[in-house]
This record gives sequence, structure tokens and C-alpha cells, in this order.
Amino acid sequence: MNENDSNPDITTIRVKLSDDYQDIVIDWSAKESNEIHKSILEQLSAFTRIPSEKIHDLTFQKSSNGLPYPENPFMQFQPQNISRLHYYRNYCSRKMKDIRDHFFTDGDCFMLDSKLELTYDFDKICVYYVLTHQDLIDETACSADYCHHTCNRAFLDKQAEIVNSDFESYLLHQPRRLFPIPIDLEHLLDMETRKIEILADFNIGQYFDSYCRNSYHM
Repeated sequence: MNENDSNPDITTIRVKLSDDYQDIVIDWSAKESNEIHKSILEQLSAFTRIPSEKIHDLTFQKSSNGLPYPENPFMQFQPQNISRLHYYRNYCSRKMKDIRDHFFTDGDCFMLDSKLELTYDFDKICVYYVLTHQDLIDETACSADYCHHTCNRAFLDKQAEIVNSDFESYLLHQPRRLFPIPIDLEHLLDMETRKIEILADFNIGQYFDSYCRNSYHM
């Protein structure tokens, strides 16, 4: 990555898989925080080949370096000395100044873990990204936020292929099931069974629920 010491309006971070990477350029000269958020999502989508509107949750996480809240606004309610920047459905409540001054540092490198899920009504696919700073990654063991078996270009490309296919059209044409509110355990198990059946029909379950014992899904 190029160092941007000569241009304080530019920060470059790197997003990595085990065998690929993309540099993301953040231009702080933008007039609105939303412009920064949109640019990050668009550059990330270009790398993953998954449209930004499919992103349900996106989380960057890195060490807080011992800075407590409120000196570090990204440490609020966070355990284990971790700072988190969170996007929910393409929206981020953090202000541009806070992100610039207290979160991203030029040269930061984040490892990308992507997960697919079906929505509650089984009518859409949603995508979850967790980008963990490289300094927090165990090089030999998987964790809830990074799986060495799946965080590679081939796996991500298959996920992108599923998201960009007509699979959602199939989902939309399935009969909707009515469930009680609140949902009891019996209906939760029924929903999980139905999900497994749908994914098995297309032989894509392995791209939704990881086999890794330390994954998010176990």
C-alpha cells in the first residue's frame, strides 16, 4: 500500500482473503459522512462481487490499543479491548470525524469473513461481513469471526454466484408459512428444517452454514 502521509485527506486500508486482497481508499474530503460510508461499501462490493444492497451487516474490528470510552467512541459496550465500526443495512451512525480520528489508520489490514443467511421469511439472501484486523487473527486456529477454511477467493466467488443467481426468485415463489408471535421452539426447529431442505435442494448449504466447529453457526 502507498503511504498517504503527504495527503491527510486520504487513508488506504487493505481488505484481504487468504489468497487475494483489495485496497480501499477513503477520501475524507467528502462533504457528508454518508459519502464515506457509500464509498467504502461500493469498493468492498467491487472486491466481493456482491451488490451492496445485499449487505445486511458489516463490521470492522480492531484493537482499541488500551484507549477506553469515551476517548475511543468505538469501545462503548465492547469487551476484550476491541473497537468495532458497524454498518447495519448500509447505514452507519458514526460520524466521519470519529471514524477518521479514532478508527481507521493508514495501512490497516483487515481479513474478510463472509456469511450468507436466509431472511426470516425465507424470501431473500442477506450477507454478513466481518472484517477483523490482521493483528487479531490467529494464524492456525479458526474463530467465530474468521475461518481459515472458507476465507478465500474460490469460496467467496461461489457465494457471489449464489447471491447473483435466480435463487431468490425461487424463494419468492415458495408458499409462505404463518408462524405464531412469539415463535416457540417447535416452530424454530421447523424453520431450521425447512431451511436445510431448501439449501439441500440446490446443494449450497455448505456456503451458508460452515462445517468449522468454531464458526459463527455452531
